[in-house]
Amino acid sequence: MTLEGDRRSSRRRLLAVGGASAVCSLAGCIGGLSDPGDAPAGSTETSSGTPTTTALGDHPAAAGFADQTRFGPSPGEAAGTVVAFEDPSCTRCAAFERDTVPKIRERLGDRVTFVLRSYPVVYPWGEPATQAIESAFAHEMEALNPERDVPADASTAARPGFRQGSEATWALVGHYFEKQEQFDTSNVFERTRTFLADETDLNAEAVVADAEEKAHDDAVQADLAAGKEAGVGQTTPTVFLFRGDEFRTSARGSISFQVVKAALGV
Repeated sequence: MTLEGDRRSSRRRLLAVGGASAVCSLAGCIGGLSDPGDAPAGSTETSSGTPTTTALGDHPAAAGFADQTRFGPSPGEAAGTVVAFEDPSCTRCAAFERDTVPKIRERLGDRVTFVLRSYPVVYPWGEPATQAIESAFAHEMEALNPERDVPADASTAARPGFRQGSEATWALVGHYFEKQEQFDTSNVFERTRTFLADETDLNAEAVVADAEEKAHDDAVQADLAAGKEAGVGQTTPTVFLFRGDEFRTSARGSISFQVVKAALGV
């Protein structure tokens, strides 16, 4: 192949990943910030434009992902998979949940599995909030009615958390992102208890008691270990994008719907 031909081939590979690299500069929230005002308002940063051949089941980001909070088809049955590492206290994660995740849910919910992995590394209240998320999810799974796992139609199947029975957990996650400025380490459990009691069917006292005792810390540590093994480091949100069974790329920061859609090829 000539030099010019090699350049054209390289450009095609980059474009095939989704054109994401063209909008790269800064990343998302960085762990260890001392003040909310330090949080950078970055755009999207992606990994190398050359996709790897790592299979979904072999990728460290996907370790144990079938047991995580998710929406969309069951893992391994979708045209694409998004594994998102997010911190409830991360402002960039809140923007991702507000601007991009609803589009994934509404437009690709029947074709893409979206997996949430809680990854508290930014502000201190994110850690107890993550304990509450895992506790809420555990309580929902215990109460799961197997009959609910059979969707009556496509719109029902695409409903947030339907297959995992985790609608209350998704509601709690959304509450954290929507009201971030109202949380700190002194009030996170009390505000969580009030929200769960007022807005969900979960036993709020039991969920918060478990969170305070870190009864489901093994799930928190599993997400942290998977993120560290996958190279998330201290930056959220970081997402790993799989087309079918194949890893395509990762992205962090202000991740747009277009980046996700193009990388997944859906």
